[in-house]
Amino acid sequence: MGHGAYGAAIDASDPRRMRVGDAVHCGGSDVFVQAIKTVNSAMTSDMMERAYRVGPGITTASERVGVEAWGAATEMTATTQILDCASVVAVDDAGRGCMVIAPLDRVHLYPRRVTRVWSRVIAHIVAMHRLRRALSGASGKGRAADGEAVLSPGARIEHAEGAAKEPSALALLREAAIARERARSRRGRRDPDEALEMWRALVGGRWSIVDRFDHDGRRFLIAHENDPEASGPRALSRRERQVVTRVGMGHSNKLIAYELGLATGAVSAYLHAAMTKLGLGSRIDIARVSRAAWMAR
Repeated sequence: MGHGAYGAAIDASDPRRMRVGDAVHCGGSDVFVQAIKTVNSAMTSDMMERAYRVGPGITTASERVGVEAWGAATEMTATTQILDCASVVAVDDAGRGCMVIAPLDRVHLYPRRVTRVWSRVIAHIVAMHRLRRALSGASGKGRAADGEAVLSPGARIEHAEGAAKEPSALALLREAAIARERARSRRGRRDPDEALEMWRALVGGRWSIVDRFDHDGRRFLIAHENDPEASGPRALSRRERQVVTRVGMGHSNKLIAYELGLATGAVSAYLHAAMTKLGLGSRIDIARVSRAAWMAR
Protein backbone atom coordinates (compact mmCIF):
# COMPACT_ATOMS: atom_id res chain seq x y z
CA MET A 1 0.00 0.00 0.00
CA GLY A 2 1.03 3.65 0.07
CA HIS A 3 1.21 4.17 -3.69
CA GLY A 4 -1.63 6.69 -3.83
CA ALA A 5 -4.91 6.65 -5.77
CA TYR A 6 -5.67 7.75 -9.32
CA GLY A 7 -8.88 8.70 -11.12
CA ALA A 8 -9.78 9.48 -14.72
CA ALA A 9 -12.65 9.62 -17.17
CA ILE A 10 -12.61 6.75 -19.66
CA ASP A 11 -14.22 5.98 -22.99
CA ALA A 12 -14.12 2.33 -24.09
CA SER A 13 -17.01 2.70 -26.53
CA ASP A 14 -14.65 2.02 -29.44
CA PRO A 15 -13.12 -1.46 -29.01
CA ARG A 16 -10.22 -0.48 -31.26
CA ARG A 17 -9.05 2.45 -29.16
CA MET A 18 -9.17 3.15 -25.44
CA ARG A 19 -9.42 6.82 -24.49
CA VAL A 20 -8.43 7.96 -21.02
CA GLY A 21 -8.89 11.52 -19.80
CA ASP A 22 -6.36 13.46 -17.78
CA ALA A 23 -5.70 11.50 -14.60
CA VAL A 24 -5.75 13.10 -11.18
CA HIS A 25 -4.06 11.52 -8.21
CA CYS A 26 -3.90 11.75 -4.45
CA GLY A 27 -0.63 10.74 -2.86
CA GLY A 28 0.59 9.26 -6.14
CA SER A 29 3.07 10.26 -8.80
CA ASP A 30 3.07 11.46 -12.40
CA VAL A 31 5.24 8.46 -13.25
CA PHE A 32 2.40 6.04 -12.56
CA VAL A 33 -0.05 8.28 -14.45
CA GLN A 34 2.14 7.78 -17.52
CA ALA A 35 2.30 4.05 -16.76
CA ILE A 36 -1.51 3.87 -16.82
CA LYS A 37 -1.57 5.56 -20.23
CA THR A 38 1.11 3.21 -21.55
CA VAL A 39 -0.72 0.10 -20.37
CA ASN A 40 -4.04 1.26 -21.82
CA SER A 41 -2.53 2.15 -25.18
CA ALA A 42 -1.06 -1.35 -25.46
CA MET A 43 -4.30 -3.19 -24.63
CA THR A 44 -5.90 -5.52 -27.15
CA SER A 45 -9.68 -5.41 -27.67
CA ASP A 46 -10.09 -8.55 -25.53
CA MET A 47 -8.07 -7.06 -22.67
CA MET A 48 -9.96 -3.77 -22.94
CA GLU A 49 -13.29 -5.60 -22.76
CA ARG A 50 -12.26 -7.53 -19.64
CA ALA A 51 -10.74 -4.46 -18.01
CA TYR A 52 -13.43 -1.86 -18.66
CA ARG A 53 -16.66 -3.45 -19.84
CA VAL A 54 -17.23 -6.98 -18.55
CA GLY A 55 -17.14 -8.31 -15.02
CA PRO A 56 -17.40 -6.86 -11.52
CA GLY A 57 -17.08 -3.12 -11.06
CA ILE A 58 -14.49 -3.51 -8.32
CA THR A 59 -11.65 -5.94 -8.77
CA THR A 60 -7.90 -6.02 -9.25
CA ALA A 61 -5.85 -5.71 -12.41
CA SER A 62 -4.48 -9.24 -12.04
CA GLU A 63 -8.04 -10.61 -11.87
CA ARG A 64 -9.32 -8.53 -14.78
CA VAL A 65 -6.61 -9.22 -17.34
CA GLY A 66 -4.75 -12.13 -15.74
CA VAL A 67 -1.64 -12.23 -13.57
CA GLU A 68 0.64 -12.93 -16.53
CA ALA A 69 -0.71 -10.08 -18.65
CA TRP A 70 -0.57 -7.66 -15.72
CA GLY A 71 2.99 -8.72 -14.91
CA ALA A 72 4.05 -8.07 -18.50
CA ALA A 73 2.38 -4.65 -18.39
CA THR A 74 4.15 -3.60 -15.20
CA GLU A 75 7.51 -4.73 -16.57
CA MET A 76 6.87 -2.70 -19.71
CA THR A 77 6.23 0.44 -17.65
CA ALA A 78 9.04 -0.06 -15.12
CA THR A 79 6.57 -0.32 -12.21
CA THR A 80 7.64 -3.77 -11.05
CA GLN A 81 7.37 -2.77 -7.36
CA ILE A 82 3.58 -2.66 -7.85
CA LEU A 83 2.33 -6.24 -7.82
CA ASP A 84 -1.36 -5.52 -8.36
CA CYS A 85 -3.81 -2.69 -8.75
CA ALA A 86 -7.25 -2.26 -7.18
CA SER A 87 -9.71 -0.68 -9.60
CA VAL A 88 -13.25 0.62 -9.50
CA VAL A 89 -14.70 0.95 -12.99
CA ALA A 90 -18.05 2.67 -13.51
CA VAL A 91 -19.09 2.61 -17.19
CA ASP A 92 -22.40 2.71 -19.01
CA ASP A 93 -23.66 0.36 -21.74
CA ALA A 94 -21.34 1.91 -24.31
CA GLY A 95 -18.25 1.83 -22.10
CA ARG A 96 -18.14 5.51 -21.09
CA GLY A 97 -17.61 6.54 -17.48
CA CYS A 98 -14.78 6.80 -15.00
CA MET A 99 -12.30 4.72 -13.04
CA VAL A 100 -10.38 4.93 -9.78
CA ILE A 101 -7.17 2.95 -9.40
CA ALA A 102 -5.06 2.22 -6.30
CA PRO A 103 -1.72 0.41 -6.82
CA LEU A 104 -1.03 -2.49 -4.43
CA ASP A 105 2.19 -4.10 -3.29
CA ARG A 106 0.58 -7.57 -3.24
CA VAL A 107 -1.81 -9.60 -5.40
CA HIS A 108 -5.33 -9.27 -4.02
CA LEU A 109 -8.79 -10.77 -4.53
CA TYR A 110 -11.98 -9.10 -3.25
CA PRO A 111 -14.59 -11.28 -1.49
CA ARG A 112 -18.04 -11.68 -3.02
CA ARG A 113 -19.76 -9.42 -0.45
CA VAL A 114 -17.47 -6.50 -1.31
CA THR A 115 -18.10 -6.85 -5.04
CA ARG A 116 -21.86 -7.08 -4.44
CA VAL A 117 -21.95 -3.86 -2.41
CA TRP A 118 -19.69 -1.97 -4.78
CA SER A 119 -21.66 -3.09 -7.83
CA ARG A 120 -24.64 -1.19 -6.43
CA VAL A 121 -22.58 1.89 -5.56
CA ILE A 122 -21.19 1.83 -9.10
CA ALA A 123 -24.73 1.65 -10.53
CA HIS A 124 -25.40 5.05 -8.93
CA ILE A 125 -22.13 6.49 -10.23
CA VAL A 126 -22.98 5.35 -13.77
CA ALA A 127 -26.50 6.81 -13.59
CA MET A 128 -25.26 10.16 -12.29
CA HIS A 129 -22.45 10.31 -14.85
CA ARG A 130 -24.97 9.69 -17.64
CA LEU A 131 -27.37 12.31 -16.26
CA ARG A 132 -24.65 14.90 -15.83
CA ARG A 133 -23.48 14.34 -19.39
CA ALA A 134 -27.03 14.68 -20.71
CA LEU A 135 -27.82 17.86 -18.75
CA SER A 136 -24.53 19.59 -19.56
CA GLY A 137 -24.30 18.57 -23.23
CA ALA A 138 -26.27 19.51 -26.31
CA SER A 139 -28.91 16.93 -25.47
CA GLY A 140 -29.61 18.82 -22.26
CA LYS A 141 -30.80 21.95 -24.05
CA GLY A 142 -34.50 22.42 -23.77
CA ARG A 143 -34.90 19.88 -21.00
CA ALA A 144 -37.07 20.91 -18.08
CA ALA A 145 -35.01 22.77 -15.48
CA ASP A 146 -37.09 21.17 -12.73
CA GLY A 147 -36.97 17.72 -14.30
CA GLU A 148 -40.08 15.74 -15.15
CA ALA A 149 -41.34 15.71 -11.56
CA VAL A 150 -40.77 17.52 -8.28
CA LEU A 151 -41.52 15.80 -4.97
CA SER A 152 -41.29 16.84 -1.36
CA PRO A 153 -39.17 14.67 0.97
CA GLY A 154 -42.50 13.33 2.22
CA ALA A 155 -43.24 12.03 -1.31
CA ARG A 156 -45.90 14.60 -2.12
CA ILE A 157 -46.00 15.43 -5.84
CA GLU A 158 -45.38 19.16 -6.29
CA HIS A 159 -45.12 19.13 -10.07
CA ALA A 160 -45.20 16.56 -12.88
CA GLU A 161 -45.14 16.69 -16.65
CA GLY A 162 -44.79 14.39 -19.63
CA ALA A 163 -44.61 10.68 -18.87
CA ALA A 164 -44.21 11.44 -15.16
CA LYS A 165 -47.88 12.54 -15.04
CA GLU A 166 -49.13 9.02 -15.69
CA PRO A 167 -50.68 7.44 -12.56
CA SER A 168 -48.36 4.43 -12.70
CA ALA A 169 -45.32 6.71 -12.96
CA LEU A 170 -46.46 8.88 -10.06
CA ALA A 171 -46.92 5.78 -7.92
CA LEU A 172 -43.41 4.58 -8.76
CA LEU A 173 -41.88 7.98 -8.00
CA ARG A 174 -43.68 8.24 -4.66
CA GLU A 175 -42.57 4.74 -3.69
CA ALA A 176 -38.97 5.51 -4.68
CA ALA A 177 -39.00 8.80 -2.75
CA ILE A 178 -40.22 7.02 0.40
CA ALA A 179 -37.56 4.31 0.05
CA ARG A 180 -34.89 6.94 -0.54
CA GLU A 181 -35.80 8.82 2.63
CA ARG A 182 -35.90 5.60 4.65
CA ALA A 183 -32.42 4.78 3.39
CA ARG A 184 -31.22 8.16 4.70
CA SER A 185 -32.89 7.73 8.09
CA ARG A 186 -31.33 6.51 11.34
CA ARG A 187 -32.58 3.04 10.53
CA GLY A 188 -30.77 3.18 7.21
CA ARG A 189 -27.55 4.30 8.86
CA ARG A 190 -27.80 1.35 11.28
CA ASP A 191 -28.01 -1.10 8.36
CA PRO A 192 -26.13 0.33 5.35
CA ASP A 193 -26.62 -2.84 3.27
CA GLU A 194 -30.40 -2.64 3.61
CA ALA A 195 -30.33 1.10 2.88
CA LEU A 196 -28.32 0.51 -0.29
CA GLU A 197 -30.81 -2.11 -1.49
CA MET A 198 -33.73 0.30 -0.93
CA TRP A 199 -32.08 3.16 -2.81
CA ARG A 200 -32.23 1.93 -6.41
CA ALA A 201 -30.07 3.51 -9.13
CA LEU A 202 -33.11 4.29 -11.32
CA VAL A 203 -36.87 4.41 -10.92
CA GLY A 204 -38.89 2.34 -13.36
CA GLY A 205 -35.92 2.13 -15.68
CA ARG A 206 -36.39 5.77 -16.54
CA TRP A 207 -35.80 8.38 -13.83
CA SER A 208 -32.97 9.48 -11.58
CA ILE A 209 -33.96 11.29 -8.38
CA VAL A 210 -31.63 14.01 -7.13
CA ASP A 211 -31.78 16.57 -4.31
CA ARG A 212 -32.36 20.27 -4.92
CA PHE A 213 -32.21 22.99 -2.30
CA ASP A 214 -34.08 26.25 -2.85
CA HIS A 215 -32.75 29.62 -1.71
CA ASP A 216 -34.82 29.36 1.46
CA GLY A 217 -33.19 26.05 2.35
CA ARG A 218 -36.17 23.86 1.46
CA ARG A 219 -35.22 20.50 -0.03
CA PHE A 220 -37.01 18.87 -2.93
CA LEU A 221 -36.54 15.62 -4.83
CA ILE A 222 -36.24 16.12 -8.60
CA ALA A 223 -36.95 13.25 -11.00
CA HIS A 224 -34.95 13.63 -14.22
CA GLU A 225 -35.51 11.36 -17.19
CA ASN A 226 -32.33 9.30 -17.48
CA ASP A 227 -33.20 6.29 -19.63
CA PRO A 228 -30.02 4.30 -20.42
CA GLU A 229 -28.80 3.93 -23.97
CA ALA A 230 -29.76 0.74 -25.75
CA SER A 231 -27.64 -1.00 -28.37
CA GLY A 232 -28.09 -4.40 -29.93
CA PRO A 233 -30.36 -6.19 -32.42
CA ARG A 234 -33.15 -4.01 -33.79
CA ALA A 235 -35.61 -6.86 -33.38
CA LEU A 236 -35.53 -6.23 -29.63
CA SER A 237 -37.39 -3.53 -27.74
CA ARG A 238 -35.40 -0.78 -26.04
CA ARG A 239 -35.82 -2.39 -22.62
CA GLU A 240 -34.85 -5.82 -23.97
CA ARG A 241 -31.69 -4.35 -25.48
CA GLN A 242 -30.82 -2.71 -22.15
CA VAL A 243 -31.16 -6.05 -20.37
CA VAL A 244 -29.24 -7.97 -23.04
CA THR A 245 -26.37 -5.47 -22.94
CA ARG A 246 -26.03 -5.83 -19.17
CA VAL A 247 -26.14 -9.62 -19.37
CA GLY A 248 -23.26 -9.30 -21.83
CA MET A 249 -21.42 -7.18 -19.25
CA GLY A 250 -21.64 -10.08 -16.80
CA HIS A 251 -24.38 -8.60 -14.60
CA SER A 252 -26.84 -10.83 -12.78
CA ASN A 253 -30.60 -10.37 -13.06
CA LYS A 254 -30.68 -8.97 -9.52
CA LEU A 255 -28.03 -6.37 -10.33
CA ILE A 256 -29.76 -5.44 -13.60
CA ALA A 257 -33.01 -4.95 -11.67
CA TYR A 258 -31.15 -2.66 -9.24
CA GLU A 259 -29.49 -0.69 -12.05
CA LEU A 260 -32.70 -0.13 -14.00
CA GLY A 261 -35.07 0.16 -11.06
CA LEU A 262 -37.21 -2.76 -12.21
CA ALA A 263 -38.54 -5.87 -10.53
CA THR A 264 -36.29 -8.90 -10.87
CA GLY A 265 -39.20 -10.78 -12.45
CA ALA A 266 -39.52 -8.07 -15.10
CA VAL A 267 -35.82 -8.41 -15.96
CA SER A 268 -36.26 -12.18 -16.33
CA ALA A 269 -39.26 -11.62 -18.60
CA TYR A 270 -37.37 -9.15 -20.82
CA LEU A 271 -34.43 -11.54 -21.05
CA HIS A 272 -36.67 -14.49 -21.92
CA ALA A 273 -38.46 -12.43 -24.59
CA ALA A 274 -35.13 -11.36 -26.09
CA MET A 275 -33.82 -14.93 -26.17
CA THR A 276 -37.02 -16.11 -27.86
CA LYS A 277 -36.87 -13.37 -30.51
CA LEU A 278 -33.22 -14.09 -31.26
CA GLY A 279 -33.55 -17.87 -31.10
CA LEU A 280 -30.94 -18.15 -28.33
CA GLY A 281 -30.88 -20.68 -25.52
CA SER A 282 -28.45 -19.44 -22.86
CA ARG A 283 -26.86 -16.40 -21.20
CA ILE A 284 -23.61 -17.34 -22.93
CA ASP A 285 -25.34 -16.91 -26.30
CA ILE A 286 -26.72 -13.55 -25.14
CA ALA A 287 -23.22 -12.47 -24.07
CA ARG A 288 -21.92 -13.30 -27.56
CA VAL A 289 -24.65 -11.18 -29.17
CA SER A 290 -23.92 -8.28 -26.80
CA ARG A 291 -20.20 -8.48 -27.50
CA ALA A 292 -20.82 -8.52 -31.26
CA ALA A 293 -22.93 -5.36 -30.93
CA TRP A 294 -20.14 -3.67 -28.96
CA MET A 295 -17.47 -4.72 -31.47
CA ALA A 296 -19.67 -3.43 -34.32
CA ARG A 297 -19.52 0.07 -32.86
